[in-house]
This record gives sequence, C-alpha cells and structure tokens, in this order.
Amino acid sequence: MQTVIRRLDHIFPWELDLYLARGWYRMGQGIYTCSLLWGDLGQTPVIWLRLLLEGMSFNKRQRRLMRKNKERFRIEIRPFTFYEEQEILFELYKASFDGVLAESFKHQVNGGSDCNVFDSMEVAIYDDDRLVAFSLFDLGWMSATSISGIYHPDYAAYSLGYYTMLLEIEYALSHGKLFYYPGYVVPGIPKFDYKLRIGKQIEGFLPSEERWIPYERFPHEALLPNLIIKQLCLLHEELAALGLQVRLLPRFRQTFSGPCGLFVESVEYMHSFFWMPWLLVVGSPEEEKEFFVVSYYLTKSCFYVQRVGSAHGELQDWDITRKIVTRVIPEKHEQKEIVEQCPEPLEFSHLKELIAFLQQ
Repeated sequence: MQTVIRRLDHIFPWELDLYLARGWYRMGQGIYTCSLLWGDLGQTPVIWLRLLLEGMSFNKRQRRLMRKNKERFRIEIRPFTFYEEQEILFELYKASFDGVLAESFKHQVNGGSDCNVFDSMEVAIYDDDRLVAFSLFDLGWMSATSISGIYHPDYAAYSLGYYTMLLEIEYALSHGKLFYYPGYVVPGIPKFDYKLRIGKQIEGFLPSEERWIPYERFPHEALLPNLIIKQLCLLHEELAALGLQVRLLPRFRQTFSGPCGLFVESVEYMHSFFWMPWLLVVGSPEEEKEFFVVSYYLTKSCFYVQRVGSAHGELQDWDITRKIVTRVIPEKHEQKEIVEQCPEPLEFSHLKELIAFLQQ
C-alpha cells in the first residue's frame, strides 16, 4: 500500500476533475492519495467521498440551519487570498482542535509555497465586522472540493464548520458543478462522519475497482487493506494450527504515520514501505532469534517472505520488522535512499508451498 504525492507547477480545472474522480486530494501545492490513516484502532482504511449534485436538494434540517445562520451572520463568498484575520482565528481554532495543525493557516494549506496553483474560493462568516469562521474550497470544471474549514470555538453551537460546507455546496450548485468532494471518512473514527451528513447522494471510491459506489451500499470488505488482512488472517489460522509461533502486526507504526511522502518536482514519487502495511511474523522452527516476515501483495495475489533476525528472540520485538524497511529521506530537495539490511523477498503464489517453506 502506498501514499503518492505529486507536486504541481500548474493544474487545469479539467485536470483537477480527473484527479478528484480517482480518489486524489489537494495537499499544499500538490495532490495526493492514500488508503490508510492512523487512528485509535491502528491503521484503518480511508474512504474518499463525493456528493452527486445533479438533482440534489437540502433537507429540512439543513435548510433550517442555513436560514438561521443567514439571519444571524453576514456571509461573503469571494476569491481566496491570505490575510491577517485568518491567522488570528486559526490560532484560536488550533487551541481547541483535537489533533495536530501547522504553525500557521498559510502553512497548513499551502505548505512552504507563496503561490496558489488552484482556483480557490473562500466562504467568510462575520459577526458584525468580526470574522468568526471561514473555509477554503477549490474549483474544477465540473467539481468543487472542500479543503479547510476554520471557526471560532466560542461559536461552536452554530455548527459553522458544517455550515460553511453547505454554503460551498450551494455555491457549486449555483455554478453548475456536478460533484462536490468533501475529503475522506475513516471507519471507526467518528470525527469524520459529519461529511456523511451533507447529502443523501454521497458516494465512496472503491480503489480496487476504480469506481464510485453509493455509500449506503459501500462494500467495506472490498477495500484493499481489508482484503489483505483477510488473507493474512487465513494464513495466521493455518500456521497456528500447525503449532508455529505467529503474530499479526496491524499496528506497524514504523511503516506508516499518515499521508506522507516526498515532493519531487514534476515527477510522481511513490513512497515505498512494505508491499502492504499489514504483516505476519512467523517464528523460525530452526533458530530462536530468526523470524519470517510475511506480507501480501494484493495486485499479484501472492505472498512475500523475508527472513530477519531478532536480538531478543520474541514476536513482541518490533525491531525485527524495522530491519527490512526502505526509507526515503528528503535532503535539500534531493532524494536519498537508506536501505537497512533489506534481503530479497521470496515470492509464493501457492499457499501450500509457502506453508511448507515456513515449516522447514
């Protein structure tokens, strides 16, 4: 499983449409996609969302919220620029935010760049002349995508973060857009679930089939990480029944820490971890301090096996997996590979052959 980031020098509206339709999303002045996120449950699958706008209408609760807030606040929708009031509000928002945010709003959305290659708009909400919420969204030819929403903690009762998303949708509808992309949800992490309330016509992207499916019928079991876990769990059961020491490692922090990667100018770069993030560690029958690390490569329907050593001779020894990680570290805009004792993996397409090898 890989996180992929592309740095952009420019992007046409139709290009943004194509990226969004394939489960990509803006990151700074680049665009990225990933399939995993860290949460309380460990590594969990990411599901990218989009809302179909054709025939879409706001429900009764949404209309009530929009009516009350339009009566209470002054609203401006305008081309996006950076200004000081945003940073002041961002600092207040960051102080109450459950998570990690950048040092400034500009750095949060633009990274280290001073320019913006996207066609961006802002929803600004004022209480008299005081900025109490704002959001950033990008426009494609047929789509709009929500990037960031910031609100004053003292105004939490007005649901201003959700409200700005509704205003973005309203703007997209009025300008003939067909799709609205709110980002992703992560099953098991409730803080993302508000995105599912923006409309009944919400869809999720299934990477294995490269198509969008109504979220209410979304086949979670068909997500790539879930398919990999299923294969490793089946192997785990068979090996355990044979009396082998075996442990599934679904919390492998060394290989994935969120949407990360390396920006390479005008070139796609895939940040290499293991073939897949979930691993099966099997004790060697011959050596107490040697183990086999088994990963499953879904696209080739095969298992990869690498033999590694452990100083402690325990399945709880996390260092046995760190020894075969390939790291790529940016150094002054150059990429530098550091490979730590990375033996060539053995490939097994037939489960019986794999089990026989592990029993040797």
